[in-house]
Amino acid sequence: MQHRHLVRAGIVILSTATALAVSACGTTSAIPTTTTTTTTTLPTPIGVFSTQPSGVAAFEGPVLRVAVPLLANGADTLPPPPAGQRTSVGTVKIGYRQFGSGPNLVLAMGEHGSMSWWDPTFLNTLSQNYRVTIFDDPAVGYSAALTRAPSVETDGDLMAGLIASLGLTNVTILGWGMGGEAALSLAERHPKIAVALVLVDATAGGPASVRPAAVASGVIGASTSTMIEISRVMFPSTSVGEAARHAWLNDIANVAPDDVLFSTVSAQAAAQDAFFQNDRVARLLSTIAIPTWIFQGTADEIIPKQNAELLATSIPGSTITLEADAGYAGLFQDSVAFLRGLSSFFSHVATVTTTTSGS
Repeated sequence: MQHRHLVRAGIVILSTATALAVSACGTTSAIPTTTTTTTTTLPTPIGVFSTQPSGVAAFEGPVLRVAVPLLANGADTLPPPPAGQRTSVGTVKIGYRQFGSGPNLVLAMGEHGSMSWWDPTFLNTLSQNYRVTIFDDPAVGYSAALTRAPSVETDGDLMAGLIASLGLTNVTILGWGMGGEAALSLAERHPKIAVALVLVDATAGGPASVRPAAVASGVIGASTSTMIEISRVMFPSTSVGEAARHAWLNDIANVAPDDVLFSTVSAQAAAQDAFFQNDRVARLLSTIAIPTWIFQGTADEIIPKQNAELLATSIPGSTITLEADAGYAGLFQDSVAFLRGLSSFFSHVATVTTTTSGS
């Protein structure tokens, strides 16, 4: 498959279709909503005491919890609860925050991370144009643990259950790292849940994927790694990267850090290793039929850029942006370029959605 290379302001765009035009004004076109009739009773969210962030993160509001089921492969709606019960069996309480207005944008966190890793300044900008939902993975922060070992497929099934439990429609999923892998699995196993994907420094796994450098893998997968140590493999060791790293650390200090247990970090590392060894997600990439934008830092030590290029050649109609000299946290390192590209992508999704609904 032929790729077309464009260079704009340090951003290299490889497109398997037509490259997205980046709007200088950064406006977002809303995705048309559809009216549906349903008799499903959604779970009732419950507030978590004393979780209100401060400073630049105050807009995020308190944490809520909701009982979420893992949707079975192929399911796109909540299973009915047993007679006489209010919720379905096999649910897990997931902690989440929701803020902003506009098209639904669900953010899926990567390995070792929690809701508190999303830069508040970045989230505040998103909230001006999107209704943003962030959440903690099982056994992370405000979310309860599952009764099974984590896996990419399980994360995808649970994310599908969360979206259904919150009654979200016309959802775009922004998955970062392992969160992007879960988003891929969701798109394959629950094709009606999301209308678009944004994959940030993600991989499809399998033997064709390129594994991270040993040092980076060791840091991100170690339960004893400090936040400072982790940040050093998330950002490149350049003057620009160092400035972005310090800004990120300063911003996330406004949000009380979520607890990530040693056992959870180890289990996630094992799940990531297993994902690299099987091709269950990779072999179904060609079945993904929704608009997909792939954003990748060229200096990423955790997810090498070859993985993004493989995604671009395997997902029909996908578009990839390679951000020059950016690391794993490139969406924060050059948030202006990322948010501009996201706005353009949403305009593209709105056009595709309108065309599809009118055909």
